[in-house]
Amino acid sequence: MSLYTALFAIDVPHYGTRTIEALTPTAAIEAAKTLDPADLCDDPDWGNATCARIISIKDVTRRHLIAEDVALDGAFLRYGGRQAFLLCEAAPALLEAVQKLASQALALLAAIEQVSDRFEDPASRLAEAASHAQQVIATAVGATDQ
Repeated sequence: MSLYTALFAIDVPHYGTRTIEALTPTAAIEAAKTLDPADLCDDPDWGNATCARIISIKDVTRRHLIAEDVALDGAFLRYGGRQAFLLCEAAPALLEAVQKLASQALALLAAIEQVSDRFEDPASRLAEAASHAQQVIATAVGATDQ
């Protein structure tokens, strides 16, 4: 039997409060943005830990990486602010739209091939786009992970 070293991590929310004096709600928000949460948040909430994961598993020499970035609870972190959040929220609808477009593009290509060679160049560009869409779909549904 071999020995391995596994490095784990979880993210534990920490809470803290600060009284802010300001003339308006907008000024209060702006003042709050200048504070460093690392200086304020000292109350851990262990019951709401998330992003449980295996950072890495290495062999006994610690030179050979066996696994890394293995999610244990289905949660993940994503940076990028509001725009990245909105993209994540829209992802299921975007995937469905791309699946429909790819399906319709392939059906249209099949119909065009039966009718005429006149549309060969646009059809070839559409075929490339449909192929790219299928690759994106495969990535989005995890088919490329296997």
